[in-house]
Amino acid sequence: MTELPDGWKIERLENLCESGKQAIVDGPFGSNLKRRDYVDSGIPVLKIQNIKENTIILKKMDYVKPKKYQELLRHSFTEGDIIMTKLGDPLGVSAIVNGIPNGLIVADLVRIRPSKILTKFLCYQLNSPRIQKHINEQQKGTTRPRVNLGMIRALPIYIPPIPEQHKIVELLEDHLSRLDAALVDVKQARIKSAQFRQSLLDSVFYGNKFDSVHLGTCIDLIMGQAPPGITCNKNGEGTPFVKVGEFAELYPTIEEWTLKPLRLAKAGDVLICVVGATVGKINLGIDCAIGRSVAAIRPKNTLLQKYLYYFLELKMLEIRGQSKGSAQGVITKDYINSIQIPLPDLKVQQDILDLLESNFLQIEKSVEMSNIIEHESLSLRRSLLQAAFTGQLAKEVARV
Repeated sequence: MTELPDGWKIERLENLCESGKQAIVDGPFGSNLKRRDYVDSGIPVLKIQNIKENTIILKKMDYVKPKKYQELLRHSFTEGDIIMTKLGDPLGVSAIVNGIPNGLIVADLVRIRPSKILTKFLCYQLNSPRIQKHINEQQKGTTRPRVNLGMIRALPIYIPPIPEQHKIVELLEDHLSRLDAALVDVKQARIKSAQFRQSLLDSVFYGNKFDSVHLGTCIDLIMGQAPPGITCNKNGEGTPFVKVGEFAELYPTIEEWTLKPLRLAKAGDVLICVVGATVGKINLGIDCAIGRSVAAIRPKNTLLQKYLYYFLELKMLEIRGQSKGSAQGVITKDYINSIQIPLPDLKVQQDILDLLESNFLQIEKSVEMSNIIEHESLSLRRSLLQAAFTGQLAKEVARV
């Protein structure tokens, strides 16, 4: 925008806050606030994960004793202050403190205490596309993007008269509340789709009186083994090498190869994570080598691959609950072989697959529509914020 609406002006952020540099401060150096200073209850400490756009997340909070709070009072906040992230991704996200009387911020946050501008108007503007673009252009660092306190203090803020600020906030909150309500409906639709999928799986596998057998009687099980590291490469030489980190939505991605494969999976197998936090996660098999975190379950001629895949999807949480090991979960070969699977004949298995995939197609269409609505809602949100803080809502405000 080249020209501001009548009555608007631009000011540095620091000029809109209480006098003195203490109005905009960051958190203490790590040496002044260490992990050992945290206690189970006391004065709350806000971290990056507690800050979302226009929202303070009051979960997984840390606390310090009142004495420590007094020592670090310069880095404190009170209810009504704005907190901004100055490190991480997304960068420069702001929220107004609400529901916490006071507390401390960590070094990766900035506390802003406005006095000459409406706080909500400022917070929405800090999260607007114009300011976010400005912040991203000023960021430093490649692995952990950051901005410095001086840049934040110098942010160029658009200021209409106070009555207009109130009206813009009122319009924004009306429009944004409608978008938020739509997003709630989208999330509920996703939850219901997932619940319906699980209910359908449960009904087809356990709603019929099929005889069950131990999984080990109708599969071959290949436990993975890591090839020598020196034989692995990322330039496509040799056999694709799959670890659990390459598991994707349906088939694994290929990011590494090996010249000396030790354990091989095949197309037609079902791959399952057997070690780590994602124990029980499954993918359809491909021709590849598999590492020690992966096993290949190879159906014999009485069991269809997709039938096995959907059955293991249903059993995933139960399998994860059976994992053993203190440092990381592990499921054993014996456990996998002992799983009871309902096993009708191949024709019935195929009929079940046809029923499942027909219904899953409808679920996927519903989820796809939800994703489109969510994307459009987020785009509209950005457009509203852009319009509010470039003067494009000025005419609408004049009619209110």
